[in-house]
Amino acid sequence: EDRFNVLLFAGGSRIFSEHSLPATKANISNAINLIDNQRGGGGTELLPALKRALALKGTEDYSRSFVIV
Repeated sequence: EDRFNVLLFAGGSRIFSEHSLPATKANISNAINLIDNQRGGGGTELLPALKRALALKGTEDYSRSFVIV
């Protein structure tokens, strides 16, 4: 079972969930809605967002991969 999370960043950061979620159709749809309704603004503050992502607790028995877009 795949799991995922989304962290948006610009001047600040916003996380979809405090932990990785199962990649169900409903969770994917909710994540897409979050992304679709996001308005860009502020500077691209990647480092604080990356630190926040790395600080999230991993899910046991799952590897962690980060994709930055």
